[in-house]
Amino acid sequence: MRPGLARAAAALLLLLAWVVFPGERSTALTVFGGLLLAVTLVEAISAARLAPAARPAGLLRSVGPAVAGLILLFGGHDATRMSLAVGALIAVRGLADLGTAATVGRALLLRPWLVFLGTAELALAVATLAAPDLFGQATLVAVGFVWLGGGLATVLVPTRADIAALTIAPVPPRGPMDDTERARIADEVYFDGPGTRTRLVRFVVLLTLAAVIATYGVLSDSDPTVIGAMIVAPLMVPIQALAAGVVSGVARRALVAAAVVIGGIALVLTVAMLIAATFPDLASSLQDAQVTSRTSPTLTDLAIALAAGTAGGFALVRADVAGSLPGVAVAVSLVPPLCVCGAALTGGDTHSALGAFLLFAVNMVAIVIAVGGVLLMTGFGAAVERAGRRLLTISVATAVLLAGLAVPLATTGWQTVEADELESVVRTELTDWIGPDQISLVLQLSVDGNTVEALVASGARPPPVADLQTAVRDATGRPVTVRVQWIRAESLP
Repeated sequence: MRPGLARAAAALLLLLAWVVFPGERSTALTVFGGLLLAVTLVEAISAARLAPAARPAGLLRSVGPAVAGLILLFGGHDATRMSLAVGALIAVRGLADLGTAATVGRALLLRPWLVFLGTAELALAVATLAAPDLFGQATLVAVGFVWLGGGLATVLVPTRADIAALTIAPVPPRGPMDDTERARIADEVYFDGPGTRTRLVRFVVLLTLAAVIATYGVLSDSDPTVIGAMIVAPLMVPIQALAAGVVSGVARRALVAAAVVIGGIALVLTVAMLIAATFPDLASSLQDAQVTSRTSPTLTDLAIALAAGTAGGFALVRADVAGSLPGVAVAVSLVPPLCVCGAALTGGDTHSALGAFLLFAVNMVAIVIAVGGVLLMTGFGAAVERAGRRLLTISVATAVLLAGLAVPLATTGWQTVEADELESVVRTELTDWIGPDQISLVLQLSVDGNTVEALVASGARPPPVADLQTAVRDATGRPVTVRVQWIRAESLP
């Protein structure tokens, strides 16, 4: 059995158990531990068949599932063993990928990809082990989906057996990209050459129109309008050019692309602030869903941006699927968060403005990383293959950027989950506190950290609020402060 298919089967069983049996996750983790030991056996057999130079790295890769499987089988608390297992798995994989890059990476034409992958894996492993509450479950699910995708690609994409045993990513049997294809991509993304002025004018006009459409869309809470702005916006092109410039090692082109991106950001912010300054009832519009949904990014947004960026990179290197780029533009949001940021700054809401700009930064960095990874894998970055220090710098910078973005995103996601859980507990305790026989209605409930404020209507005066606060603290184990405003409710004859 191929290692990719073995990993995909184990991941599929885990994800299915995770969704179908949410109350039996402890059992699911234990079963997954046994499956990982089976994956270890398959990978070890595959690695033993490799050439002597590649065999040590291949065998080291198989140690990762073994360590993770033993932790899941004999570890302690579910959350702790899950984080330890996935962190150990990714750490071993990262070391193995770097070892493969150092030994046989050049011969397999995989050194750029393996250095990038290994560095990113080590950074993710450190984050998972250092902050298990923030990254443990998300990382486990991410590994599951990556293994599923790798198994599917094993079937759909022809990959040499020695390469399949050394990396999870499918690598088509090809060398560096030919000059004709490289020139086509350069013409599509770079802002240089005889038509530069025309391209810049077109870029400014389309981006201005997209900013106008998006700003009115988010402030009017109109989904179709915002989607239209995403399709019109040309901001994806200079971001792809930045990725291509970094991968190819042409500093001048990368700097020009970065300058165009920075200029585009300033343009969108300016347009949004001008429109927001003249928009009626701006304070109310800043509370609409189109605005608030873009002020608290989470790891989900990072995952979406990486997936969409990968699709954009694939469309860039494959001219026959370029028609999917509008879908990529809709999937990953670039201009709307900037418009929300500008409008929030005009309205004096600095917190929302920073959250919206963080979402844009996450999307932009994820696109650069994903597009750059696709370009490396397809041979566009062959020049980087000959420049090991530059490649290592790119990989380390990528890992640091991902880690730096993942921490606030994971924190925001964790805070959202905690707030939802606290709100659910408070609603349950409110019913018991007022009394099941009383006519009552929770008119408003808000959670801010460990502070809960509720507006309640009932037919009789409720008990002291201290009783409710004690019940909530006992149920959550947190120092929660509860404030309740009460309104008498009467039945009409």
